Amino acid sequence: VEDSIDRMPMHPDQTSAVAALDSLKASLHVADGWRETYTDKKAYTYYQKATKSQSRIDRIYATEQIIQSAREWKIESVPDILTDHALISVLATTADAPKMGRDKWSIPKWVLKHKDLVSFVNDTGKEILASTIIPDGQRTDLHNTQVKYAKWKKNLLSEAKRIERKTVPREIREIRELEDLLDKTINNIELEEEERKTQASEIVDKIVAKKAKRHT
Repeated sequence: VEDSIDRMPMHPDQTSAVAALDSLKASLHVADGWRETYTDKKAYTYYQKATKSQSRIDRIYATEQIIQSAREWKIESVPDILTDHALISVLATTADAPKMGRDKWSIPKWVLKHKDLVSFVNDTGKEILASTIIPDGQRTDLHNTQVKYAKWKKNLLSEAKRIERKTVPREIREIRELEDLLDKTINNIELEEEERKTQASEIVDKIVAKKAKRHT
């Protein structure tokens, strides 16, 4: 681990090992993409239960060109895989690819294929198409194609969220909630490091227990 910020509690690694890794990165012209993107954020990929320490030892190294165009760098738990490491991922794309807004909810692919949503789209879609045929002279600010479509789209998103809430198992929702709490805890500058370590380890223990329960 190159930087002490990637360990909890924070401490530097052996100088010779860090120097050797830095030399290798320099020769390959690569850098730690997640850290380049989140310069001050704390997140960890491995939890040592015996010492309750955590570290970000899993990385994606890439060239500057790839890092500049890549997005959606993530460190997240995988509920359906029993492992003691978090999954790291990134969306590698081209520099001229259109960018999507961050933190904007979109319908998950599995929800798009859900039979209830397919039925909703088929049934209401036919209705909205028929209702958008407005004869000349009858269009108003409230009675027009754009307003009707916007209302239908809003209803579609609401239905998709309802299906997601209904379908996603409670254990997965609880794991996601714990992960959100973990992120807030390890980045809470108001907590002393030892208290942050204690609280974070308790949350990780809960996440591990819930993941293990799904595999028993």
